[in-house]
Amino acid sequence: WTRRYAIVRRMVIAGISGSLRRQSFNSALLRAAGELLPEGVRLDVLRIDDLPFYNEDLREAGMPEAARRFRAAVAAADAVLIVTPEYNYSVPGVLKNAIDWASRPPQQCFNDKPVAVMAGNAAASIVHDSAGAAAGSKISAIGPTCGVSTSNGGQTSMM
Repeated sequence: WTRRYAIVRRMVIAGISGSLRRQSFNSALLRAAGELLPEGVRLDVLRIDDLPFYNEDLREAGMPEAARRFRAAVAAADAVLIVTPEYNYSVPGVLKNAIDWASRPPQQCFNDKPVAVMAGNAAASIVHDSAGAAAGSKISAIGPTCGVSTSNGGQTSMM
């Protein structure tokens, strides 16, 4: 009779919504994804609404508290899930700002982490049928310079 022991390690996913809107479809999609995770996996939804605009002078003068907290949470996570709307065929400025804060030296917080991107757009069928494909491709494009690595382009499109 052999007894097997499983080493159980809890996994933490840092969740980032690219929308600040109170009734955001993307934030709701992020929360729903968190509810579907298996046992042992936790989604921590990170705030980005309190991050100042990225400014190298601010970073050099001493990391702002909101940026320090955000960077620490991304660095501590095992993976990152970004759920974002698409604005003008790109990522919202607030999301790009968060990526800038997390990706600057001395530590690129996204390094060696899987990053998945979901784009939800309730009005996609009215505007166009890509439902955020451009936002995902922009993150995939800027990713390598920021330490962001997405597999298969990292794009999941939901309508």
